[in-house]
Amino acid sequence: MVTCGEILAPLRRAARSSPRICTLVSDAPRRGRRHHGRQRRHPGLDRTGDLGDRPRDVAGDAGRDDPEAMTAAVAAVFLLFLLAGAAVADKLEEICDGHAPENGLCEVRFSAREGPPWPRFARLFGKTPFGQSIAVVIGIGDYESAYADLPGRTEDAQRMRDFLLGEAGFDLVVLLTDRAASRARLERLLTEVLPPRIGPDDRFLFHYSGHGETRSLAGGRKRGYLVTSQARSRTNWSAMVSMESIQAWSLDLARARHGLWVVDACFSGLAGAQTMSAPRRTTLARLSQRAHHILTAGLEDEEALIVNGRSLFTNAFIDAARNADLAAGGDPDGFVSLQEIQIHIARTLDREIERLNSRRLGRPYKMSPRVAALHDDDGAFFFEVPLRSGEEPVASRQDPAPPSDVVSALGAGAGGGAAQSPRPDPPRPADLPEAFSDCAGCPEMVVLPAGAFEMGADFGSDVEKPKHPVVIGSPFAMSRTEVTHAEWDLCESDLACPPKAGAANHPVTGVTWEDLDKYLAWIGRRSGAAYRLPTEVEWEYAARGGMQLKFPTGPVAIPGAANFGDLSEAPVPVASYKANAFDLHDLSGNVWEWTANCATAYLDGLGGTVDDSPTCTGVLRGGSWRSPPEETRASNRFFYPRGQSREDFGFRVVRPLSTGEPVKPN
Repeated sequence: MVTCGEILAPLRRAARSSPRICTLVSDAPRRGRRHHGRQRRHPGLDRTGDLGDRPRDVAGDAGRDDPEAMTAAVAAVFLLFLLAGAAVADKLEEICDGHAPENGLCEVRFSAREGPPWPRFARLFGKTPFGQSIAVVIGIGDYESAYADLPGRTEDAQRMRDFLLGEAGFDLVVLLTDRAASRARLERLLTEVLPPRIGPDDRFLFHYSGHGETRSLAGGRKRGYLVTSQARSRTNWSAMVSMESIQAWSLDLARARHGLWVVDACFSGLAGAQTMSAPRRTTLARLSQRAHHILTAGLEDEEALIVNGRSLFTNAFIDAARNADLAAGGDPDGFVSLQEIQIHIARTLDREIERLNSRRLGRPYKMSPRVAALHDDDGAFFFEVPLRSGEEPVASRQDPAPPSDVVSALGAGAGGGAAQSPRPDPPRPADLPEAFSDCAGCPEMVVLPAGAFEMGADFGSDVEKPKHPVVIGSPFAMSRTEVTHAEWDLCESDLACPPKAGAANHPVTGVTWEDLDKYLAWIGRRSGAAYRLPTEVEWEYAARGGMQLKFPTGPVAIPGAANFGDLSEAPVPVASYKANAFDLHDLSGNVWEWTANCATAYLDGLGGTVDDSPTCTGVLRGGSWRSPPEETRASNRFFYPRGQSREDFGFRVVRPLSTGEPVKPN
């Protein structure tokens, strides 16, 4: 074994011949004392974690003066990391002082790489995008009399610990189960012990599996709680952990680049719920930006289900995090983002709950996973996963030229081509802009790339079935929003459209099939381009945003993310809510949108029959401000006679494109 004295001896000798090395030696003890218990970079490292100018000069000058000095300098830096890490490890292990084993597990476990210095060096030499990865995992199944015991929660926590350390590249996991996960111990761990250890390149994960509780407050507000095993009643709030505490703890740990709080419990009172509308294809640069989110299993009056001794939610989370192909059916790119995990969890829960409900009498099971942003960040928590042998990251593949028109795995395409399996989305053609407008007063159009998705659903009404893969063979353009009164008024002023009263930036409503024909003919003459209504295939592809999302707003219908559920008494101005991944607004709620299809079954897999007949029963999509959440799902089809209309019926337009076709960019 090499002792500290043996490491420092050549450093002292080098110091006599190199003033720079002498500075390094004299700085080290002072800085080590001041930052005792923290896992910080050496003062000579720059902000990105790479070697800065000063250490390179030190090593270079020392090497010229004394060949032994370079080795000594590296050894000294390693020693500083080792000593700082050992001090932090001691402090972490103190968190379990006074704990009796019969009350649950309390353990601090490092990965097989063993030891706090490794993550810093791994980051230093580019082996990982993070400095260190730290997790707190909690499983509570043994409760006092106020709550029923939850079998399997301790085992869920242990499986999560083993996954994080063994597969997900985490360096340290603190595991607390049952009575070991007390309110006081969590408070100390998350406000005193861990914050000094977290650095700006680190990531942090908190996973809780146990009961959730909802507290009703004045004014109809609600507050969610995590229930510890010490809670002796359903109103013993001081023994529980409130969502306000989670948000405060997330601020204490906000120095981390990534933070994710995963709560396998059901309750209400999760403030700021939202979805993340980023493209499915992710890049390390985008993902690695700061990101702090909370992901929960469900709402008040729902149950976090356990099947065969395992939590459905936690099991789906681990499955998605370890396998990119499971998450969202996405292309392998070496990363699984929180968004892809959301998609996989939602799909898994839908499938399993439908199976359970088919054999259940009484109130059906339901779980509604939710995501909230704890801070205003642009990144996404992710897991890095190894690609299988022979796989390439999706960005490095060369896709063949896409076929024309739409092709379904259920039958011939609209152009009569043979059925093909979906394949990865080809990139947007380089000669097409992302958005354009053909004329003054024409709708702003967004170019959607060719791609593939699964249309329909295996749940809901029969008219949505079956779920089937479809390929969009060519790019096309769709209006960014529903057609507005301002755009309609231009047609009206040319005496080509009937009058419709409404505010300029609101969607035009109450339009019949005859009205639509008149507007489309007028805009075609004005622009010189062919405009039409979207087919159901195009509309659903656009609504899913290039991902296999159940709702245009994400895996679940999030109240406040779009204008539905009687949030208003009328349509709101277009683009009042966040755009989806294709940069399209209001595909969920606001007003129902007419499509080009007649109401038929998916006999050919292409969303019914495209027909210009004014007498057929038409199909509308997306829901309106009046719609309950379930009506806004991407696969939902609403049938209505084309000769009639309602005050919550509107439309948007599409324009076919061919690569190289001239358009007028904005």
